[in-house]
Amino acid sequence: MQIDITFDPTNLGMKWNFIGNPYPSAIDFVAFQLANSAIIDGAAYFWSQATPPSEDAPGNSKLNLSQNDYAVFTIGTGGVAGGGPDTPNGYIASGQGFFIPAINRGTATFTNAIRMADNTSNNKFFKQSRSKSLNAPNPLENKLWVNLTSDNGVFQQILVGYVDGATNGNDGLSYDAPKVLQPNFAAALYSHIENDNTKYVIQGKDPQTLSPNEVITLGFINTMSSPALYTFSIDHLQGAFLSSHNIYLKDHALNTLHNLSESGYSFTSAVGAFNNRFELVFQDKALFTAQNHLKNNMLHIMQLNNQQVQFKTAENLNIKTIVIFDVLGRPLYHLKGHSHSETYRLSHLKQTVYIIKTTLSNGAIITKKMVKN
Repeated sequence: MQIDITFDPTNLGMKWNFIGNPYPSAIDFVAFQLANSAIIDGAAYFWSQATPPSEDAPGNSKLNLSQNDYAVFTIGTGGVAGGGPDTPNGYIASGQGFFIPAINRGTATFTNAIRMADNTSNNKFFKQSRSKSLNAPNPLENKLWVNLTSDNGVFQQILVGYVDGATNGNDGLSYDAPKVLQPNFAAALYSHIENDNTKYVIQGKDPQTLSPNEVITLGFINTMSSPALYTFSIDHLQGAFLSSHNIYLKDHALNTLHNLSESGYSFTSAVGAFNNRFELVFQDKALFTAQNHLKNNMLHIMQLNNQQVQFKTAENLNIKTIVIFDVLGRPLYHLKGHSHSETYRLSHLKQTVYIIKTTLSNGAIITKKMVKN
């Protein structure tokens, strides 16, 4: 069976083709892509509804479905959930539709060689209700699935996989899949590639670079002005390294290190995009605490009379900038300094907790909490 694939190199939006599995059995997407690798790229996007229809979603109807609820599978790194908690495993059920990105115009061919003869591969159909992924994990590959949820219904998932064939750069859709973000989304979780502004829902990385010193930068966007409580959590993981090391969530805004291997991390956020607030690390918590203790001792905060606050560091250093945030991460003051000791009148601060982020002349960035009296 053959299907025409359209592609317009002058319009990247015209590379997407919606096709489906025509057989009464499941097909292996990896085998299908490899058989048609001159025509299609190595990723498949499955729409999986979670967000209710809305007037704000783009479309031709009064109520339209969100385009942010896509589950994604890449042949090199694996799959990630979309609108719900279930993950595509590369086996596409009978009648299942999916989007594929074309790399050339031509004809894609379905053959019996890509069909699955077992009784378990045909039980995942992505729309609203699906069964869990049944593919056996490869213990030699380290993969981490991270969820973002909220108390008002947000669900986002990303996958970072250390797999053969991947580098820490952009390796194309077979390993690195961009996140679909349409207007009016509530929140987003994604990962970064250095010197690349793309937001990734799946990121393949070089397995040789996975060590206790590895840092995974997480991007987060909040568009909701109404209060929401967000939570990061580990959905699941595989691989010898990830199974034998604690995974910590570092929150730079609050100077906090939380063990995600033990429990989820909840937080609030102001509206905005935060590309440097959160990181996943594998560093021992005691070492992190010791380093923070040394840095925190470099800055002393003293509340004086008349709403004045003094910031003081070592005499051989100068204070360059001070940014004061509320507990939602909103910046309230941007202050500049020139000496090792600076005093400011902060009359607009109420009696509550604030986050103080100070940059020193030696490049050190110190984040401390201050309780305003």
